Amino acid sequence: VTLNNLAGIHKKRGMRVDRNESPQEYDARMAELHAAKKMYGRALSIRSKVLPPQDPRLALTMHSLAAVYKEMRELKKALPLLQSAVEIQAASLGPDHPETMATKKHLVQLYNRLKPKTVTIR
Repeated sequence: VTLNNLAGIHKKRGMRVDRNESPQEYDARMAELHAAKKMYGRALSIRSKVLPPQDPRLALTMHSLAAVYKEMRELKKALPLLQSAVEIQAASLGPDHPETMATKKHLVQLYNRLKPKTVTIR
C-alpha cells in the first residue's frame, strides 16, 4: 500500500456525508482530512522528486490534495494544484482525455465557488 493510497482512505473517511453532523462527527471528519492532507502533501513532495514533471501520477496526487483542500474549505490552496494538474494532464494525456476533462470540471467548479460567475475552460 502506498502513501497515496493511505491518504485516499483518510480522504474518503473525511468527505462530507451528513450535513447535520454532530460536533464530534465534524471533529472526526476534520481529523481524517488533516491526515489525508499531510499524506498527500508528503506523497506530492516525493513524487515531485522522482517522477518527470509531466507524469500523470503527479497530477493525480495534485488533484486528490486539491479535493481535500476543497472539502476543508481552503479553496485558495486547491486552486494552484488543480491548475497544475490540468496542465500536466493536458500535456501528457491530451486535452480531451477523460481524466483531464474531470480535472477541468473540478477546476471550473472551484473558480465558480471563488468567483460567483460562470467560467468555461477550453
